[in-house]
Amino acid sequence: NWYVDDFSGFMSIALISLGISAVWLTAYRRMDRLKPEPISMTLYAFLSAVVIHVGLAIIVAAMLGKAASYGTRGIIGQLLLALRQAVIPAFSLYTVFSLYIFRLESFDEAVDGLIYGGFVGTGIAFSSGMMDFVGRESVSFQYVALTIISKSTVYAAIGALAGFLLNYGITIGKKRYQACAVLLSIACFEGELLIENLLDRSLLYATMDILRVVVAVAMALCVFAVTMVLIIRTLRTSQGSDQAKSPPERRLGGFGVKAVVAFFLFVFLCSSALRWKAEETRRFPAEGGAWSFCLPEGFKEQKGL
Repeated sequence: NWYVDDFSGFMSIALISLGISAVWLTAYRRMDRLKPEPISMTLYAFLSAVVIHVGLAIIVAAMLGKAASYGTRGIIGQLLLALRQAVIPAFSLYTVFSLYIFRLESFDEAVDGLIYGGFVGTGIAFSSGMMDFVGRESVSFQYVALTIISKSTVYAAIGALAGFLLNYGITIGKKRYQACAVLLSIACFEGELLIENLLDRSLLYATMDILRVVVAVAMALCVFAVTMVLIIRTLRTSQGSDQAKSPPERRLGGFGVKAVVAFFLFVFLCSSALRWKAEETRRFPAEGGAWSFCLPEGFKEQKGL
């Protein structure tokens, strides 16, 4: 095992994660054979996804405060997991596209949404895995490799689908495709989290680490197949149109502001729910009101025989 607090162990984990991410970056870059994207743009998209995802995770953690360590069971716990594992990655993907990808001169084809979405999804998978590793005392090579492989496989496919929908929605000027891209990516990330939790609940499947990779590949293939069908239909529809020759200027319009407001409103609601749960106690006053005591959250009253 590598100890995360040791510099050599941390660097080993980072290098392995970067190596696996580089494989997926190369794979998605080679999909665009007619007009390959510049290597510099590939790296910029990857690094911007890493920085924005980590930054948003830090901002959300600061907003949640110490209350995030309480109420990790039941509905509140599921809400917190959905925020960390689904909403933040989806909003990070949308933020990278809106702030950076759409401004690139090389982003000029319908298939570029798929390509750059794969780059961004791989970056989010890398940062998500590294933040998970840092929260542990030590990790093994097998755990690092299988985690990054499974995450990058699914996240890159989700990013490709969301990137295509964002590109298509902004190109034709319909905001519903932008909203669909964000909501669909949240649903896909939540689906991946649900499958992972189901595997962890089984004593048999939890010990079969390779099963996570198999399930991740199967889910990624389904998402990628849907993306390819949408791209083929779009290319057939747009053949011979003037849109392919002179694509209109891409503008996010008012949806970008609405998405930011909705994201931070959701974070605020999560923070309020967690703080309310953390402060919840059970009070037992005396009949005369002379004294009282309370049980903190997590403790239960048990009457003696």
